[in-house]
Amino acid sequence: MWHPNLKPSCSIATVPASLREAPRIGAASALERAALGYLHGNCGHCHNEQGPLANVGLFLRQPAGAAGRAIASTVNHPVRKPAPGQSHDATLRIEPHHPDRSALMQRIASRSPALQMPPLGTELTDRQAVDLIRRWIEQSEPIPTFPPQETSP
Repeated sequence: MWHPNLKPSCSIATVPASLREAPRIGAASALERAALGYLHGNCGHCHNEQGPLANVGLFLRQPAGAAGRAIASTVNHPVRKPAPGQSHDATLRIEPHHPDRSALMQRIASRSPALQMPPLGTELTDRQAVDLIRRWIEQSEPIPTFPPQETSP
């Protein structure tokens, strides 16, 4: 492995850990890592703490070394305002074991303009992504229910 900071006389012990190993998304399984990686790469540019949709509170960007933020803002997290065309039983962003009742699943599987995610630049559903996210939700373990949010006056 060549890197501009490595000199031929360097031993691997002197190379910082950040250069020896690729960063990995913290996840409970390989399936969860793949699902979170997809959401990071395809949704995290808008859905993050500093992005244009920060007020939505859906944080899908996965900074190196920061585990759990995407899980905490999706699994068992209530939908703030249902999108037009979203089914009435999709009250959670992700409901473990129930992809058809998960709002996130409905949005990435749809190409209806008011419901689809991502909202622009796509005319076809990414079937591989839909299958990946569906499998992840089906196999997700429930976590404690997200506490109710306080509303501002």
